Amino acid sequence: MTVQAEHNQSHKSGKDDELDACEMIKYFLGTCTANILVLVAFIGISNTWCILKLHPVANFCLLFAALTLLAYIEALHYGKFVLCVLLYCILYCVCVCES
Repeated sequence: MTVQAEHNQSHKSGKDDELDACEMIKYFLGTCTANILVLVAFIGISNTWCILKLHPVANFCLLFAALTLLAYIEALHYGKFVLCVLLYCILYCVCVCES
């Protein structure tokens, strides 16, 4: 069976295409949200609005380590809720602007 035939067989109805469109919208919005939040973290660290009173280089290193660990966990599909919350708490402690 050719690749095109398999594709046609798996997409017999327009419902699959709607799901694909919903998935693409979800991925696009999720990517935009994540990038905006990382940008806010970078701006907060750059302006030294961090809770941790460390040198900005140290805060950037902590941010990079937390984002790398988060990406690694998500890539391995071990992104359990507790681990994700833990990493977001680390990001929150490092990057949240003071009120």
